[in-house]
Amino acid sequence: MSRNGYQGQRGRRGGFRGGFKRGREEQAVLDPRKVLLSTLLYLGDDCIPELHVPHAIVNNVCGEIKEMIKMDSESVESMLLKVIVQVSPKIPLYCVLLGIINTDDVVGVEFVETFANRLAKEVAASVNSPAGRFETAPLIRCLGQLVAYGIVDPKSLWDILDDMVKIAEEISSEDSAGAFQPYTDHLVCLVLGALPFGGEELLCSVPEKFNRLLNRCNKYADNRLHQTNDGLKPFAGKVGDDDQIYQSDCGAASHLTEMLRAIEEMRESSRYSFDTIPRLASFYEEDLLSNTAMITLRPVSMSGELSLQTTNADIIARDIIEWYPPRGIIRFLKEEHTKGERLLIERIIAEDYFLHTIHYFEGDRVECAKRLARSMPLNYTYDPLLCEVIFGQMLRLPDMEFKTIMYGTLMVDLCKLVPTFPRAMSACVRECFSRMGIIDPYLRQRLAEWLAYHVSNYDFAWPWQKWSHVLDAPEYDCQRRFCADVVARMIRLSYWDRIHDVLPESFRKLLPPKPQIQDLPSDQSGDLEAIWASKTVDLIRKKTKADQLDDWMKSNALEAVLGGKVAVARMLLRALLVAGQKTYSHMIIALERYYGPLAILITDSGEEAQMASIDVIWQVWHENLQRAAMAVDRMMTLRLVSANTIVAWVFKTGTICSSDDRYKYNFGWESLHVAVNKVIARVDDVRADIARIRQDSPSDDADNRISAKQEVLKECERDASETLVFVVKNFVQVIDDLFSANETMSSYSSLESIDGVQGSTSKENILFFELLLFTKAFIRHYYQSFANCTAEIKKLAEGAKIPLTQSVIKTSLQV
Repeated sequence: MSRNGYQGQRGRRGGFRGGFKRGREEQAVLDPRKVLLSTLLYLGDDCIPELHVPHAIVNNVCGEIKEMIKMDSESVESMLLKVIVQVSPKIPLYCVLLGIINTDDVVGVEFVETFANRLAKEVAASVNSPAGRFETAPLIRCLGQLVAYGIVDPKSLWDILDDMVKIAEEISSEDSAGAFQPYTDHLVCLVLGALPFGGEELLCSVPEKFNRLLNRCNKYADNRLHQTNDGLKPFAGKVGDDDQIYQSDCGAASHLTEMLRAIEEMRESSRYSFDTIPRLASFYEEDLLSNTAMITLRPVSMSGELSLQTTNADIIARDIIEWYPPRGIIRFLKEEHTKGERLLIERIIAEDYFLHTIHYFEGDRVECAKRLARSMPLNYTYDPLLCEVIFGQMLRLPDMEFKTIMYGTLMVDLCKLVPTFPRAMSACVRECFSRMGIIDPYLRQRLAEWLAYHVSNYDFAWPWQKWSHVLDAPEYDCQRRFCADVVARMIRLSYWDRIHDVLPESFRKLLPPKPQIQDLPSDQSGDLEAIWASKTVDLIRKKTKADQLDDWMKSNALEAVLGGKVAVARMLLRALLVAGQKTYSHMIIALERYYGPLAILITDSGEEAQMASIDVIWQVWHENLQRAAMAVDRMMTLRLVSANTIVAWVFKTGTICSSDDRYKYNFGWESLHVAVNKVIARVDDVRADIARIRQDSPSDDADNRISAKQEVLKECERDASETLVFVVKNFVQVIDDLFSANETMSSYSSLESIDGVQGSTSKENILFFELLLFTKAFIRHYYQSFANCTAEIKKLAEGAKIPLTQSVIKTSLQV
């Protein structure tokens, strides 16, 4: 019986179905706060780019806000803060609303003054909060617009800007300034980015303050430890003398230099008003005329102290670059397409619009794409700049903000919404492809992953003939290998026969072998291991119990027949992989069901059996790289092989140098990353367990559990550090063994000085360059974990026989 006495009925799926007649259901009462928030969020979307919303609509919205202020002023403040931060391209319009509300002496003046002071407090609170990295810029720019509309006293904002620069100056004068530079650069960039939003009303109201502030910013920039960050350069060499793409460090230390150049250009041109920041004061002049005296903001306390968990300089540097990463801008396109005749500061502000929109709307990709395509207050064709920004974010070092798939889906949607977007995208791909021999190896992987996904949305259609020259290149050619990687990833998104059919016939030579297992040979082959593996497969398929299988192997004296426990382990694993070939789940079940006998054989035989296990995986699945990597991962999960054994196998078998056999080469690299990722994941899992225990059950028992977990954490961190150091040690050893006797190779002073790498056909040159590039990229890619073993890596660098190896490792540690 329902609460109102009505007996309802059960729906078809078991849910409660009321007895109201169709069309007579009671309408849900709309929350006025949600209605107002939605109104603010979408206000002006149909008036882009000028943001000239009709006066009647603006006045109606102001009326709704004032009514809500009377009921719940704090909710209105929170709503306004939310839309200002998340929809920053419309800050000028929101400031117009505040200006009109400020003309109401009854509720408006007090509210706007309170809100302006709250803005200042929020700025002060977010300055030293990594979580508020994206919040500070819109908040302080909103204060600048309030100054431009005559609502806030410019002197109040100058005090806030001065305090922020002061924090940066104080930190930069300390001994650990280098580690904190991403943070202090961030502060100064926030200050410089707010100046254009204040316009002439801010910059010309107290010109001596403007000049003094700019001089302080220039002095700070000149005294920085790093003017650019070589460890974050996406490309290791130049293409031509004036290659702006090579000069990029993903917008790390170089972004502040660009910001200062932009502000200087704005000051010299005396242009303090431009269309990128819509100036709405004249359009709403009558509505804003009756504004009262300007608001003087109350002083706010601002601190630059970050919440650090350690005093270790290397770990601090790791945390700072993670909290305040590079801007992620790479200048792929010519300025005539992205900047035109506009000021540099206009391009930077437009980039900020894109970056903030992507950050706050990535959870709704369709809405994000629509806002990027149709809701930017830019009165010019900006899709080339938008494409460049998205590509820069996808190829940002040391890591992306989001996964590759997010940028891929976003670009697919933009291709549908903006007809000219594919042309700009094609230009970015062309620039990357032309630099395939010098691009960071991890970026090459990201690019291959993205391109495979992108073409999968268009029936795998791609103008392959434009790249037909790679078909005549040797197997180790970087562009050819990139095309082969894209094809391999396309297969993972579909299936081999489908990709075979859609590829041009000439490109089918890039296809990997059709995925299949290496069948066991017949009894007449003379391969004893194979013969007994075949018999073992029959028992496994009959679901023989593990202990019975173990007894069967002992009763047949397989250790003596095959020549030792290593051979028996090799035979058993081979049988298990063949028996579980149907799917990944079948393989897992087979390995787990017969884990006992296999574990005993491998444990008793030590590293030799572990190395033999990886040999078997490659032997069985060498025509299916994905399944081979899955098998290695599963063996490591079951603790049947260790990370260091996998690393040793990769380097001892020379797979990373066997670029002629690209399948074994790819398996080697993928296995290496499986090993490293697994040991790092174990550290992350234990840390997550500790955090969960602290959150769920604060008690004495929880303290004991945390102590136990912390011991496990120390062990996992030690294992991860040992594996990372072991990898770098092997990189150095391989490079020394292959090239230390070569006087030419030993004479190179920098990566870009290696002759003929770009477009080179010299196998030795390309191999030397790629090993160095992979060493650098590997250390940078795992920078968070390398912070725990920096001293050991520096020792390895000092012991390298080739000076360039030393330089590359030290540069990669700068991240």
